Amino acid sequence: MVTAVDRPTIEQQPGVPAPMGSAHRTLLTGISWATYEHLVEDYIDRAGPRLTFDRGTLEIMSPPLPHDHVTQPLTYIVAIVSGQLGIPNVDAGSVTVRQRAKERGFEAAATFYFTNIALIESLTTTIDLAVHPPPDLVIEVDATRSSLPKLPVYAAFGVPEVWRVEGGRVVIYLLEKDGYVERPTSKTLPLLTSERLREFLLERVRLGSAAWLSVVLAWAQSQTKQD
Repeated sequence: MVTAVDRPTIEQQPGVPAPMGSAHRTLLTGISWATYEHLVEDYIDRAGPRLTFDRGTLEIMSPPLPHDHVTQPLTYIVAIVSGQLGIPNVDAGSVTVRQRAKERGFEAAATFYFTNIALIESLTTTIDLAVHPPPDLVIEVDATRSSLPKLPVYAAFGVPEVWRVEGGRVVIYLLEKDGYVERPTSKTLPLLTSERLREFLLERVRLGSAAWLSVVLAWAQSQTKQD
């Protein structure tokens, strides 16, 4: 069964700037793990759609380029704040994370490691969770338009923290015993709250990238001095 999905535009609430343009999504069911792996390998050395696989269901998502106007600032925030806190990390980008035994795989907008860094620093293509640890933080953009729920996939892999851009908010989810729970503050980078992330993204639109980077750095420095 093949279902082509182009979700209608969801009304944007005041807050985080919405990704411009529309991501094209195709949802396929009855797909084998072997087929999913072949697709991953086909796109491994070149830009292509992002693939999410969940036990026979495959979502193929081609994000519009302006997705980066939300993803990139969030990755800068992570880099600046972790640097001020002295927390080493690896930005793995939209690397493929998969595990055959669970028949699941995903490519988030951004993927970060703050622990087990030595095990994944040399990786440039895919992360096999049969061998490697799960990421510590993933960022998902345009989450409300997805045709395949991603949180159950992240939970199955034990990803402890997820940031999702949902409508006018950046929502922080922490993995707890019964699944993900929305929390106001990041556990990985406790200086950051959902509201602070939303304000930073709005400030970037108002200030432009160069001035905005200085503002984020100054804020992070002031917060660490207080501590």
